[in-house]
Amino acid sequence: MVDKYGDSANVPLFDRWYLGGIDSLRGYRYREVGPRYEAQGIRPQIPTGVPRSILIGSIPPNNEPHGGDTYWVGTAEYSVPIIDFVRLAAFYDIGMVYQDPYSFRVQTFGVPRGSNKLYNDNYGFGLRLNIPSSTATRFEPGDEREVQLVPYGGKRAVYGFNNLVDGPTAGQDAATVKSRAVAEAAKRGFRST
Repeated sequence: MVDKYGDSANVPLFDRWYLGGIDSLRGYRYREVGPRYEAQGIRPQIPTGVPRSILIGSIPPNNEPHGGDTYWVGTAEYSVPIIDFVRLAAFYDIGMVYQDPYSFRVQTFGVPRGSNKLYNDNYGFGLRLNIPSSTATRFEPGDEREVQLVPYGGKRAVYGFNNLVDGPTAGQDAATVKSRAVAEAAKRGFRST
């Protein structure tokens, strides 16, 4: 939930809530779920005395999402391993974004005229591939996440990572390389748990 602050009558556009996309409601496009211009009769304020030619491009088109001030979302997922690195998964996502803070009223945007929308939901089936992608897992302050570590394939030799490893990650030399890398990381000031 967000609410206006200061002497503003509105919550800034980028502080509002949106749903849709792979991180919230799968099966919906990014930011597809939520209040929209025109769908709720909301028109952006056009300053008086400003030529329309200056405003072209600054007025959102009809049915453009503008976000809401309250939202809720839920996800359930079940996956079973098929082979190493591949899992069969089924999911169900449900949620809704509301125009006003502290509001959980039935919404009418994005639905046929005369009908009401209590929530948006979707389900699906697919495969999860657990492969190293050379990208970091993002943690926000206070976040806790379960991370599945996937071993490197091929010769299992790693080069880079601040030149801490530069050698095998498996086999008889792996323990020596690991202890040397951890000691070097501590010497350079990297934190460890």
